[in-house]
Amino acid sequence: MKKGKSKIGFRIEKKHLIIAGIAAVLILVLCVALSGKDAPVPVDFTARTDTDGYADDVRIAEGIYIGTEYVGGLTKEAARSRLETVYSMPENQTVRIYWEQQTVNTTLNDLGAAWGVNRAINRAITLAGGGGITQRYKTSRDLALGTYHIDLSKSLDRDKVVEFIRTNISAVFDQAPVNAAIEYTDNGFKITDGRVGRKADIDSTAGIIMDRFHEMGEGESLTASVIIKTVFPEITSEILSHVKDRLGSFSTRYRKPENGRTDRCINVEVATAYLNGTLLMPGESLSASDAMKERNVENGYAMGGQYVNGQIEDAVGGGVCQVSTTLYNALLRAEIQIDKRYNHSMNVSYVLPSEDAAIAVGSKDMVFTNNLEYPIYIYGETDGYEVFFRIYGEEYRPANRKVSFEAIEEKRVVSEDIVIEDKELFVGERKTEGATHDEIWSRLEKVVYVDGAEYSREVVHSDYYMPSQAKVHVGVKPKPTEAATEPADNSKDTQNGQAGESDGGDQDTDGGGPEKNGENDG
Repeated sequence: MKKGKSKIGFRIEKKHLIIAGIAAVLILVLCVALSGKDAPVPVDFTARTDTDGYADDVRIAEGIYIGTEYVGGLTKEAARSRLETVYSMPENQTVRIYWEQQTVNTTLNDLGAAWGVNRAINRAITLAGGGGITQRYKTSRDLALGTYHIDLSKSLDRDKVVEFIRTNISAVFDQAPVNAAIEYTDNGFKITDGRVGRKADIDSTAGIIMDRFHEMGEGESLTASVIIKTVFPEITSEILSHVKDRLGSFSTRYRKPENGRTDRCINVEVATAYLNGTLLMPGESLSASDAMKERNVENGYAMGGQYVNGQIEDAVGGGVCQVSTTLYNALLRAEIQIDKRYNHSMNVSYVLPSEDAAIAVGSKDMVFTNNLEYPIYIYGETDGYEVFFRIYGEEYRPANRKVSFEAIEEKRVVSEDIVIEDKELFVGERKTEGATHDEIWSRLEKVVYVDGAEYSREVVHSDYYMPSQAKVHVGVKPKPTEAATEPADNSKDTQNGQAGESDGGDQDTDGGGPEKNGENDG
């Protein structure tokens, strides 16, 4: 056992001696090479003063070529001067880029063309001290022989190339696609074809320009063609051809034939016109309030009555709630997805309780989403007395299936006018402030019939309407004698300072104007 261990120990010791001998030979060779007369000039690494890393008077080691030029022993400044004389980029050399038959010109200078002179010089300065022991030996040998070459390659600023294409080509020549359009006419739907668009592929075109630059020889010019992509419209004639069937409709009266035209009538007609012709693609949502635009004079709206904390006040746009209500009921019958809907604070007369959809800026809206496979088209119309909405699309329901909606009044507490004896009014005169509304609890139910028999019934929503009481001032002041004055007109009846009785379809109010003291709807 002792004899075996001594043999192993001898072999290990012999191996170590061999490795040590090789290392000594390498160190000796390296020392001889570095001590020769052509050894590189040592670099003062404490002399760094400029953005390139070293001061201009730092010298480059002997034996180095940059490109085709020998720069050994030169200062950084002298090397840069020599290289820039030989490797100068023609600043005004024209670059031609083609969009089919159109030509856009620029220059190499504008695209940031340059030789990597400073980068190559800095590499030459740091060359002698870089790498491991083997690499330093190889570098020293090449330097001693005067054969160390550093490649000098030209470069183009890709960011400048991309920006040039975006600004001077894409922004000028790109053609946006045009969607197909649809319009309801007296002869049915009219579809106008769309148009494909064309767009510069900026990244691909920039890549081609960069490649051409590196491939071009001395004296050659740089030319490249723009890669053009076809952009298809989102809405095509084929998609719009599915809009052909009436899916649901509804109408309400906003003026009686015997009554005159009011500002509220104007608001109903203006809001309906904004909604008319709306096309909603599958999955797209719409806010009725947004679609009707801001209720102001600039958008065509006038003053109209609205509910403010249970009272009636005038505001620009009063009456638009009747428009959203009519549209809401048409959407229900088309079975379009309703995302948001609110009832009025007090009951309105143009629909039954729970059939209304209030609009109040900042608090109430009617929002819906096209949950069908194909587009839907909203057709809205007014005739001076009634407002109509029809929802068109492609019928997706079986012919033997029908749907209806039932407004069910659960409870009603009747409100009565508050009668006030007014000594400022003559006997027989009356003045009314506000309006009387009953307190109501109600719900809306959706009923589905198949082959004429009830198939299902579900509650859509339940609502509460707050009460209000009008103040009726009754005159108690004795009438003057007939000799002193003309007979009083006992038929005189005023409401809010205006003659005439309160009429539901004409005097009911709804919101749309700016919020005031909380709830603002009608």
